[in-house]
Amino acid sequence: MADLQLVSDDLGELQRQAAEFTPNKDKAAIGENILGLRLLCLYGLKGAAAYMEHAHVLGQYDNDIYAQYHKIMAWLGTWPADMNALLSVQWKSAR
Repeated sequence: MADLQLVSDDLGELQRQAAEFTPNKDKAAIGENILGLRLLCLYGLKGAAAYMEHAHVLGQYDNDIYAQYHKIMAWLGTWPADMNALLSVQWKSAR
């Protein structure tokens, strides 16, 4: 998922491609709890990104935090379905 290539400039083609990457594409198979935990992780990363941007504007950088952020984002791209792993990662992204 990190190597996403747009298939076309055509809106219909882009919409079909987007369906492959929608967060709830496998909701029927994984259930609402796993989907909810995935989204919780994703929204946690969104909040972390905002804090990292504020820190960056203030001249603060931490490559370890950036590396952890990208590691979690890449892991979410594997469509994890293990509840304990999702909970563990959520706690990591909340720190």
